[in-house]
Parts: sequence; C-alpha cells; structure tokens
Amino acid sequence: MPFTGSPPTNPATEPVTLSSRALPRRVRTLLEGIFELVTGELERGLTATLDGLEQQLFKLAEQARSNDSQLRCLEALGTIKHGRFDLTPRFVALLESGLAVVRDSAHAEAVAVEALGFNDLALVAEADMDETTLLHEITARAEMKASLPLFLLSQRFGVIAGKPALDAHSQPIGPAMLCRHLRHASRCFELPPEHRQLLFRQFDRHVMSEYVALVEAVNSYLVNQGVLPHLVYVPARHKAGHRQEETPAPAPVVPPPRVSGRRASSPAHVAAEPGGTPRLAVVTGWPGEGFGIAAAAPQRRAEDAIYTNLRDLLHNARGLPPTGPTPTPGHGAVSTGDVQSVLGVLQRRPPSAVMVNGQMRPPTITHIKQDLLAQLRQISGNEAAPALPSEDTDTIDLVGMLFDEVMKDVRPNSTAAHLLSRLQVPLLRVALSDKAFFSQTEHPARQVLDAVAETGAYWAGEDAADRELIGNVERLVERISLEFDGDIGLFNTLLSDLASQTQAVMRRAELAERRHVEAAQGRERLAIAQAHAARIMAQITSAHPVPGFTRSLLNQAWTDVLALTALRHGEDSEEWRHQVEVANQIATTAATASGDTPPEAVDSAQQERLSQHVEQSLMQVGYHADEATAIGQRLSGVEEESAELASRTELALKMKTRSRLGDHTVAATPNGELPPLTAHEERCLERVRELPFGAWFEFVTNQQGDCVRRRLSWFSPISGHCLFINHRGQKIGDYTLDTLARAMARNQVRIVEPKRESLLDRALFRVKDLLRGPAHAAHETGAKA
Repeated sequence: MPFTGSPPTNPATEPVTLSSRALPRRVRTLLEGIFELVTGELERGLTATLDGLEQQLFKLAEQARSNDSQLRCLEALGTIKHGRFDLTPRFVALLESGLAVVRDSAHAEAVAVEALGFNDLALVAEADMDETTLLHEITARAEMKASLPLFLLSQRFGVIAGKPALDAHSQPIGPAMLCRHLRHASRCFELPPEHRQLLFRQFDRHVMSEYVALVEAVNSYLVNQGVLPHLVYVPARHKAGHRQEETPAPAPVVPPPRVSGRRASSPAHVAAEPGGTPRLAVVTGWPGEGFGIAAAAPQRRAEDAIYTNLRDLLHNARGLPPTGPTPTPGHGAVSTGDVQSVLGVLQRRPPSAVMVNGQMRPPTITHIKQDLLAQLRQISGNEAAPALPSEDTDTIDLVGMLFDEVMKDVRPNSTAAHLLSRLQVPLLRVALSDKAFFSQTEHPARQVLDAVAETGAYWAGEDAADRELIGNVERLVERISLEFDGDIGLFNTLLSDLASQTQAVMRRAELAERRHVEAAQGRERLAIAQAHAARIMAQITSAHPVPGFTRSLLNQAWTDVLALTALRHGEDSEEWRHQVEVANQIATTAATASGDTPPEAVDSAQQERLSQHVEQSLMQVGYHADEATAIGQRLSGVEEESAELASRTELALKMKTRSRLGDHTVAATPNGELPPLTAHEERCLERVRELPFGAWFEFVTNQQGDCVRRRLSWFSPISGHCLFINHRGQKIGDYTLDTLARAMARNQVRIVEPKRESLLDRALFRVKDLLRGPAHAAHETGAKA
C-alpha cells in the first residue's frame, strides 16, 4: 500500500523538518551538519540497494519454475523501476524528522513506541511477523558491530538533545531507526511480503554493512564541532567481589505455556508406567529457559575445600608436595594485582587465531598464559622470566584444563566455540579472584558459560540468516570482554537481559509451533475424512455399472465433497446422509444412461435439480463455476450428446491438472515398500509413542557426527505422521513414526535426555579423573559398568 495510506496514528510522529522546529542555533547547526553528512552516504546506499534488488528480481524471474512466479517477479521489477525515485525522498524525510524531534520528549516517546519491537505482533499477521523478525536481525547485527561507536554517539546525542544518553532505539540515526524508516518508506512499493524481505536484505548488504564507518564519521564530525571532544570509553573498575551482594539476582524465566496436545513439561518430563515406575526422562523445554537463575548464597568453607582438593590433585599429578613453592621476592615474583591488570589488557584485545598443527585455531589458556608472562616480563624490564604466585599458577592451569574439556562438548569451528574462546580471559580473571567459580553451580560466570554452550547446541548448523539469539549472546560476550573488570554483578545483569530477550524468542517459537500443530491436526482430520469418503464411493460405484469416465469424476470430485461434509457436519449428520444419497443417485443415473433404459424414462427436471446441487457442492470445495457446471451436467446426465466427446476431453484435461482438496497433506507411508520392523526398531517405536509432545531429538547431519536438535511437537497415532520443528518453531521435514524408529535403531536420531550437571560440572568431573590418573578412571568406568 502507498506510504501515505497508512500514516502513524499519533500526530507526533508525522514527518517534520529541521527548518520548522524552534531549535537553538548551535543545535540546529549540528543537526543540519549531521543530516547533510548522513544523507549523502545513505542516498548512495539506497541507490545500490535498489540496483541490487532489481538484479535479484531479474535473476529470480529467469530461474522461476512457473509462469505465475515469473510474472510476480517481473511485476515487482516493474514496480521498483517506476517507483525507485520515491523511496529515497521518503526515507530522507523520515530521517530529517527524527533529527528534528530529538529534543522533543513527546515526539521521542511516540517514535520509541513505533520503533521495531515484538509488542505489535498479531497471530493474523504472519508476514508482518517475518518482516519484523528480519529487521530485528539486521538491527542486532549492526548494533553489535558498532557497539562502541554507537555508545559514544549516544552520549553526544544526549548532549545535543539536552537529555541523558539516548538508548539504541531512540537514536535518530541508530540501526533500529534506520530500519523503521525503510519499513515505512518502502510502502510506496506495492510489493508482496517475500519481495519486501528481499529489499530489506539488500539494504542490510549495501547500507548496514557500511554502518560502522558512518557512525564513526558522525562521531568525528561532532568531535570537530566540540561536542564532548575528549570522550573516550573507560569501563568502570571495581574490586573483586564488590557489589556482588548489592546486585539483585535476576528473576527466573517463567516456563512457556504448554502446546496443544498432550502435556509437555519443562525442562524435563518423566513419564511413568501404570505401576508407578519411571519410564523415561526427556528434555521438552525451549532452549534458554534456564538462563538467568539466581545465584546461590556463597559457602566459603566448601568452596575453599573444593579448590584446595583440586590443587592437591594437580600437585600430586605433577609429583609436587601439596603446598607449592612460593617465589622469593625480588627474583621475578609478581603480584596477583599485576596478573589481573595484564589480563584486563589481554581481555580487551580483538581475538586473534593461532597456528596449531598447520591450522588456525582460537587461542587456548596455554597461549594466554604465554602472552601473560611475556607482558609481565616486558613491564618489569627484567631479563628473568616472571614467577607467578603458586596459587595463581595452579588456578590458570586448572582453568585451562577445564576449558579443554568444555571445548570437547562443543562443535569445532562453531559460533559457540568462538564465543567460548572469547570468554576464556574473563572467566580466568573470575577464577583468580573468586574461588567459588570452582564449586558453585549457580555461579553467574558459570551460567554465562552454560548459556553460550546451550546456544551452540540448539543453533548448530542453522541458516546464517537466523542470528537473533546468537546475536544476543554475541553482544553478551562482547560486553563482558569490554566491561568486566572484577565486578561479578555484571554477569548477573547480563544474564537477566539475556533471559528477557530469550523469552521473546520462545514466545514467537511457541506461536509458530501452535500454528503448525493445528495445521497438522487439520490435515490429519482431512486425510481421515478423505479415506472414509473414498471407501463410501468405492462401495457405491461397485454396486452400480458406472462408466469409467463417470467413475473417475465421482472418485475425484464427489469424494472431496463427502470429505468436506464430514469435516463440517460429521458423519452422523443429515447433510452427510444427503450427500451419500446424491452419490447413489448419480451412480444410478449414470448406470441407467449407459444401460438399455430409453431416455424418455429419465426425469429431466430431476436431472436439472441434481445438476444444480452437484454444481453448488463442487464450488464449495474450490471448483470454478465453469468446471462445476461441466461436471454437474456430466454426472447428472444433462449434457447433450453432440458435445459429449469434446467436453469429455476438455474436462478430463482440466481434472488432470487440477489440485484436489487436501493435496498439501502428507502422503501415506509406503509401508508395502519397507521391510517389517526388527525387534530393536519395534522397541524404538514404542519408546517414541510413550514420549510427551515437545520432546527434543538430535539428528545426525553428516558422517562427522554433527547434530542438530529438533522438537517433536505432535504425532498422529493413526497415520504415524510426525511434526518436527526447530528452535524457531519452523517445520523441519516430514517424518513418520516408522521412519523415526528405523533411524533411531541406526543411531542416526537420538532422544535428548536431561543432563543433571552443567557443562562446567561435567568438565570438572573429567578433570578430576584426569588428575587422579588412568587407574582411577578405569576403576570408575568399571564401577559404572
């Protein structure tokens, strides 16, 4: 629809100009300078965006597999060519309006309400939801890449506006606002949803890819104009453990509502046999439900005992006495404070890969320790190698062993592996200052580690376009790298933010899952109704000598009518009985016309009524009026003999190409083509049948053993059809209980069972086993067996 056809409902959000606002002279000068600087860059980017969109639409039209698809692409291409000169002026007008009202609180509040957000979602606006999701992804990526320049620009815009620093969604040239302007300005194109999304992706490619340079240019302009010229980013420094008690623990995430169908509990559901014996524990919760659990109260004695035990095991493995040697002062010894300061510098450095066995890998704690010693030597100016305190050396080695074990549970070269490597230095600093890191399962730093690893477990191998939750976790890791300097409360704050963001992701996934479940249940009911209607038609046609062509029409057209009648009114209704009687009447009429009964014996008025009823019934199942009329005349015997041959050929061609009611339903499983289930496969089948809806499965995707997780949202005990979705609530493939059981028997699919320990707990157990030696590990393995 045209842009002017749906203006904002609040008059405060109507576009205004800088010249129409009563602004102080210096503020007006600054805003006009920003507007001129930004407009030039954005106009070039928008031109490139439209050029890229035209090329993509032309390529899609060339590769289209149907005339309709090609026609839609060409129509969209024509719309872009005719309206491309309208987009930039509208976008620039909105941009100027945002700058003009930056000092106006009423305008700013109205703009904030309309900023990109999921509060405006509606179940009936699926296209709008997809569009909003895409724009959120674009916004999140840009905010993450330009996090520091945006932070500085927010402070400077706050000075211009006479307010505190502006938040991300209120910045006049922030990513969220630019995406909002594009969404409104692009309404001058009457594009279908899929082509609007292509436009947004081209905008991301040509405009937002250069966004960091744009923000830095605006910052440089404001510095030259004397707006906070000496502003630099310096993270707040706190003593270790300071304010930890003052920081309120984030509230636990509220579990989502259950999905339609049988109950699915969270995070694990334990089914029971009739006798009360636990049957199976499976994971049914959405990814991220455990984020933000409050930290437990510290237990200093237990913490010290656990850490001391780990140090003793480490010393015993090295053949050292329980208490390690203490370096003599004056011989290269350094303090823990020096270690923390150098690690703080290393923490804020951009991540750099190292060469390991001819391949580039993220640095490990061993590499970080080498960099630490090199920096300490450079600072001291002493030729001798610096000697770390014994406790710090042991802590660094223990954290290194822990991360080595943690990385074994994460897919190599994945986003989770990269983010976990970014957390090594901050978590090493936490372990050096707070030994509760080794003992408290609810420690905020450990929960951050689990959140990152869980993201990788569910989002491994997904499409690159799915970046929202990963973007949230990336921003969390980025903030820890930039801001952490000893305040453990920062982890609690970030976990609370991540929990609220994850709830929005879960809610959208639940809505999408509910729609898929309802659609699958509807298809199941339709398939059952069609099967029953087909049996009724087979009985009717077998009881009458119906000609072959008429039999085909009945089996295709009237079967759909019976199926729809069964769905709407039920098989015990008067409507159902009437339609079955009509089918009998049609069969009788066709048998009479093909037999020896003279035409005079056939009631023409009855034929006409029958034809009209057939025509009306067929139009209810989607037949066009001309097709319904032709079939009605054919089935009722009204059709004239002279036109019989031509009309029969034409009608046969139409019926052959026409899609039937419920053609989108999943075809029945070809049980006859598959061998019977083995005993092991039967056990797997029974195990799946006992699962609650919402259970998660791991599917092996390649020969290397990489897995992705899928959620069993619903299955039919009648047809065996299974509905699997991913973490976003999107349907993934078509499966049946039979094929699922066979895949489980081959170990290609596994049920995800709840882990009672966190990622770091499991790594800690393995480290203890390693330190105790091979004999202890073998003893433990034998005991478990």
